[in-house]
Amino acid sequence: MSQPRTYLRIGTLTLLISLMNGSLLVTVPARAEEALIKLTATQLKTAGITVATARAPTTGETAGTGNTLRLTGRVAVPNRGVEMVSATAAGQVQAILVNVGETVRRGTVLARIYSPDLLSLQREYLQARSAAELSSQKFKRDESLFQDGIIAESRREETRVANAQAQTGVQEQRHLLKLSGMSDAAISQLNDASDLNPVQTVSASFNSVVLEQSATPGARVEPGASLFKLGNTQTLWVELQATQAQLGQLSIGNSVSATGCTQQGKLIAISPQVSRDSQTALVRAEFSGAGNCLRPNQFAEVDIQTKGVNRNVVSVPAKALLRSGGKDYVFVQTTAGFRLQEVSVQSRQTDQAWVSNSLPAGTVVAVSGVAALRGAASGLGSEE
Repeated sequence: MSQPRTYLRIGTLTLLISLMNGSLLVTVPARAEEALIKLTATQLKTAGITVATARAPTTGETAGTGNTLRLTGRVAVPNRGVEMVSATAAGQVQAILVNVGETVRRGTVLARIYSPDLLSLQREYLQARSAAELSSQKFKRDESLFQDGIIAESRREETRVANAQAQTGVQEQRHLLKLSGMSDAAISQLNDASDLNPVQTVSASFNSVVLEQSATPGARVEPGASLFKLGNTQTLWVELQATQAQLGQLSIGNSVSATGCTQQGKLIAISPQVSRDSQTALVRAEFSGAGNCLRPNQFAEVDIQTKGVNRNVVSVPAKALLRSGGKDYVFVQTTAGFRLQEVSVQSRQTDQAWVSNSLPAGTVVAVSGVAALRGAASGLGSEE
């Protein structure tokens, strides 16, 4: 059985009103916030629409009047906790041994790279070490001959200088191997040609999480090429955007709590400038030990404990708020009908919310039984 439908035209605005399972449904076209929704008393009663009046804080009332400010933002890893892992020798990626999002410990092998250049450096190191050993033996022999008066001091000095240069050459070759990613232990195990190994292992230098992967197996990489981005999630930031009105309630050191986290954070930075486009400022909260409940790049909702009581707010029932596109709205009742109005939520509790006084005390807003109005607001202007 088809449901009864009514088209209501208000100026250039056409509303499609239908009765579905006892609920009144309204379809609103573009620019719904500017539209005025007119419903008859019968339609209001059928939809079960009720209203409430926005009120100012009462004398002595402190809880919820701006002491808790709710903002949303993105989780980020502090710069000091981020490290780029790069290839230290040219070669071809043999294997990637970790995945993005994986937790790794210091020393965990992240990738293996086949590098002929590394093989050449190892060979040159062995040659330099052999030459240094021969030079050392020659210097000891000439030192003994000089002490016995068999050779002149100039001969002994010449041998000493040559030995010093040979030892320096070994240290230089050893340093080049370390720059190519070899550990001291691996270098010490190089004794002859049978120990040469052209495979470079790339390891994590600290306990971290793999945030990004730049290389793929089979890819050719050059020295300095980015392979991975690692992040220490022991300390995380939540970067928030606050309006100029909200900034007046914030101070460095304010306590911050994040939805789903038991750990408390604190406000560590408030930007001195606002964005040209959004006219909001960056606010940064820091959390320690919250890696189990916060994830890098996650969108998070936090409550900031502000100082003092903000009297420039009014209270409305929490279920009167409509959230869409990162903004909050209420339906305001006027003598001509209902209109959608954006509000700035300063804080919200289970049954009430405190919004900025851009919504004056005494304003009547729709609260419950407003399937039609909520349906209109769900798309904030998109046709259904």
